[in-house]
Amino acid sequence: MMQPYSVQHRLHGMNCREKNNQHQFNSMKYLFLSLTAIFLSISVSAQVSPAPLIPLPVKMTALKGEFPLRENTLVIYSDESLKSDVEWFVNTINKSYGPLLKPLKSSAKKKLVISVQKSADSLFAADAYSLTIDATGINIVGGKGAGVFYAFQTLRQLIPPGKSDFISVPACEIEDQPRFSWRGMHLDVSRHFFSVDEVKNISTI
Repeated sequence: MMQPYSVQHRLHGMNCREKNNQHQFNSMKYLFLSLTAIFLSISVSAQVSPAPLIPLPVKMTALKGEFPLRENTLVIYSDESLKSDVEWFVNTINKSYGPLLKPLKSSAKKKLVISVQKSADSLFAADAYSLTIDATGINIVGGKGAGVFYAFQTLRQLIPPGKSDFISVPACEIEDQPRFSWRGMHLDVSRHFFSVDEVKNISTI
């Protein structure tokens, strides 16, 4: 009388083992797919992004090589409206690295320099920019708005921190423009003290 029960019990045990095996297989399959996705995302990121930039540009392409920055590397611009942005960038970099850059207003094309210009393309967005870096120099093309200024912000992040006898910028091509026409900013005067003049200046930006 106990035999049918024994057979049924064994069949139930076999079904449980099959379900467990299927569950383990599905778990391993999910783990494999997850690891593959992570690996591919890391590989693509390593190929596309030359550095962790904030904000992340719309398009980035890492190239082979680098551009060495030597003492008094020229930052050439031909448009007088770019003077304030260029001088701000030069002063900011030189405060951290010493006399690394030197501004020069000129229309002559030179090699081994940082060339800055405004785009003549009417379809080029006002705050957009393109930044090209290779062994022959750095070329910045900005829109008629804050494009050049945003390009300088990106270039600052690509220059490695700390003083060194040899400073180089990784070769890459970057195209970017703001996703929105406005940008927000948080001014925390409780933990980071600012003078009255600094607050007034920030409020007019």
